[in-house]
Amino acid sequence: MFRGIKTKRLLSLILTVLMVFAVFPTGVFAADSPQDVAKLKSLIIHTGYSPTDSTVLLKNPGDTYPTDLVFDPEVTSYILPKQDDSTTQLRFRALAEDNGAAVTLYYGDGESKDITWTSGSSKWANCLQAGKNEFTIVVTNGDKAPTTYTFKVDCEPTLTALTAKSGSTQYYFDKNFAAGTKEYTLIIPNNITTIELTATPKNSSYALLYNGQASSTVDVSSIDKIEVVVSIGEGENKVSNTYTINLNKAPLIHFKPIITPSDAVFNVYDQKGNAVAANSDGSYDGLFSAHTYTYTVTKYGYVAQSGEVPAAGGAVNINLVRASDTGIEDVGAYWKNFRNSDENMAITDAELPIVKEDNRIDYFGIKNLVKAGQLHPVYR
Repeated sequence: MFRGIKTKRLLSLILTVLMVFAVFPTGVFAADSPQDVAKLKSLIIHTGYSPTDSTVLLKNPGDTYPTDLVFDPEVTSYILPKQDDSTTQLRFRALAEDNGAAVTLYYGDGESKDITWTSGSSKWANCLQAGKNEFTIVVTNGDKAPTTYTFKVDCEPTLTALTAKSGSTQYYFDKNFAAGTKEYTLIIPNNITTIELTATPKNSSYALLYNGQASSTVDVSSIDKIEVVVSIGEGENKVSNTYTINLNKAPLIHFKPIITPSDAVFNVYDQKGNAVAANSDGSYDGLFSAHTYTYTVTKYGYVAQSGEVPAAGGAVNINLVRASDTGIEDVGAYWKNFRNSDENMAITDAELPIVKEDNRIDYFGIKNLVKAGQLHPVYR
């Protein structure tokens, strides 16, 4: 009885195996087996000239680069860290599992490049542009089945400049603008209602929004932050980048210099060294408590003065002292008054004080003119 059962099971197993081979020929099994697939053994993707802690986007197991993205030959899809629009080139160290296998990069609008690598410098390709990017790496080796690895990376659009003003008065961020710096602080008077921003995108095709609006004149009367969003693409293909301006509001302070003599030239300069416009009565308004402003006072015949505008503003008396009249020092120059006199800046009609015999003009045939006496007297 038991022998009969075992015989039936054996016959059933044989029939099952025969049916499987009938449906799946031997060649298909071989093609699907790991040893018959062309694939990568390792892969590093980086920016810059060579792999470093700051440039590697994708590393291999065991590498010490700080990126968290690790390559696995059995994983065929990756999302690389975001870049900005200054990154247009990637570099690859794509080592195939088999000697003789070819590794090809496909990117852009049907472009391709051989990036097969075994050692030495990384292979490179200008395969990125602002917006969403997708490229593939295909490994082939004769009759073996190819493997396609797919990579996606967003390149954020950026600004090249960002400034703020109200009317004719320029206001400055707490740090110099840089495309990669996303957050700034701006001190503005607490009595203004609007700020005019000028944002310059790296590419004219980028779209700009200021707190969600197209107008670059922003109402700041009841807000403490402005977000400037620069973007490219639409819908699912949209990639955007946000610059944040934090607003600090300070009082606008009044400053009135009282100068003696009254016709002296007085100027006020802001923290960047730019001149501040005076009011019609000769006074000035500024963020004197928030920034350091300076002034200069000059008049011919008087000793010039300079100093800092008081943080509290107010009226300030400034008295110039007359310079001592010692005259102009007599110097033993050969031709000291070549401008005609010590006071007059006109050009004199006196000939150049050059002795004819000391001339040595030896270029472009002028020497012959000198010998022939044909050169203008002023040069002889």
